[in-house]
Amino acid sequence: MIPMKKMLLALFIGVFLMATTVHGASINFQANDPTDVTNADFDITSFGATDNGNTVTFWMEVRGNINTHPTDGYINGYEICIEDIEMTAMWINSSGMITPFIVISTEGGSYSTLSPGEYIISGGRLEFHIDSSFFSNIGENYTVTVYTAHVLGSNPTTSSHLDEATYSHYASESPTTGNSSGGLPWYLWLIIALVIVAVIVAVVLVVLHKPKQVPPQYPPQYPPKQ
Repeated sequence: MIPMKKMLLALFIGVFLMATTVHGASINFQANDPTDVTNADFDITSFGATDNGNTVTFWMEVRGNINTHPTDGYINGYEICIEDIEMTAMWINSSGMITPFIVISTEGGSYSTLSPGEYIISGGRLEFHIDSSFFSNIGENYTVTVYTAHVLGSNPTTSSHLDEATYSHYASESPTTGNSSGGLPWYLWLIIALVIVAVIVAVVLVVLHKPKQVPPQYPPQYPPKQ
């Protein structure tokens, strides 16, 4: 039979491992941005993210339409950044030839091209559907910034119809629409529940394996004298 101390130690190690394998951040929010850009195609109205388990959907909406046909010599760009991860949809017009450039990249310079289905454009809405493992290092404190730009290709530092909006989330806040309100993150509730279950199981095991005590006999029984 396994000693009680070893059983309890294994139980609490199991609880600890289960707790530490919980996903660090659930990215769910929606934020709004006021009308502040003249060209509706570049005026951000709202943006957000939804954690779907295996994928995370990041999206942004503009007051007009997502413009995929920039004028000759210009670049139209729409970008969503979370920490050092950037999701970019950009169209380049070079002498009437429009080239799309839709990628996800990191601050280190690595990037991968997104295929239709990994991004969706519908009217004034742009969505990125990204594997959630890509955001495994994002903690409970994160900042999301969205950009739109109409940039002269020969001089990218000169831009017009540019909009920018930022949303910040902190560990003490619950993901929600608009301003977040306080509350414990869901994974902390799970850890608390696991600890409570572990304590209950430990108590039950101690009770079940407690050795039976033989009541003393009074008066003591001695062998008869010879």
